[in-house]
Amino acid sequence: MTGTRGRARRSRPASKTLNLPKVGTCTWQFQIMQIEGTAGHSLVTFLAEPGTPDHRAMVVLDRTSP
Repeated sequence: MTGTRGRARRSRPASKTLNLPKVGTCTWQFQIMQIEGTAGHSLVTFLAEPGTPDHRAMVVLDRTSP
C-alpha cells in the first residue's frame, strides 16, 4: 500500500452538552482535527473523564450501538 503521511491540525478542546434519548443529558469534551491534504476531512474525538456519569453514558451508547 502506498501513501503519504498525513498531518492533522488540532483545534482547541471544547465541550458539548447533549440530550440523548438513551442516556439523558451529558457533557463531553471534544476536539476537531483537520486532516491536511484532504478535501475537507476532519477527525472528531469525544471524551469524558472515567468514572463520571458522562463517561458511563458514553459506555452505554458504545455497548448499545449496532
